[in-house]
Order: sequence, then C-alpha cells, then structure tokens
Amino acid sequence: MSVPKTDLWQRRGIFSINKDVIDLYALKLSDYIGVFDRCFVTRCEYIFSERRFEYHAVSPRFDIVEECQPCPEYEIIFDEKEGISYERKEAAK
Repeated sequence: MSVPKTDLWQRRGIFSINKDVIDLYALKLSDYIGVFDRCFVTRCEYIFSERRFEYHAVSPRFDIVEECQPCPEYEIIFDEKEGISYERKEAAK
C-alpha cells in the first residue's frame, strides 16, 4: 500500500491555551476538542509560571516552515459563526 507524500510535517506551529480560559469555559469542552481535530500535537507542556499549556503541532492549516527555522506561533480564534481558526502571530522584532 502506497502512502501519498505530504508536506504536513513541514507545517509546524506553536499555540497556547491559558489555564484561566480552560477553567472559565470548562463546560464547553467540545470547543477545545475542535482545536485538536485540526492538528496533530507533537509536544505539550504546562508552563506553570504563565498558567498556560503550550502545544507544538503540525496542521494543514499552518504555514510551511523550512528546516532549521523556528516554528511560528499561532493564536486560536474561537468564533461562534466561523468556528475555530488559527491566526499566525507576527514575529517579535
């Protein structure tokens, strides 16, 4: 069986979910599940000092990142009409 070649592993990104946001919207767990059905998480770390979970992932919605380049950060946008999307943050200057 042949598996088609994909650029998914080049589409890397980092995003965070703040613990306070999780606590506030705990009853809407389905909103968070929607985030993870759009990506494949390769690493997750809880940053205690910042009270947030940081995720490293690959997703067809992320931009292609060349080898040896830092992964861009994305902000998760929850919109009742549009659903969930990722918006690339501007690089720090």
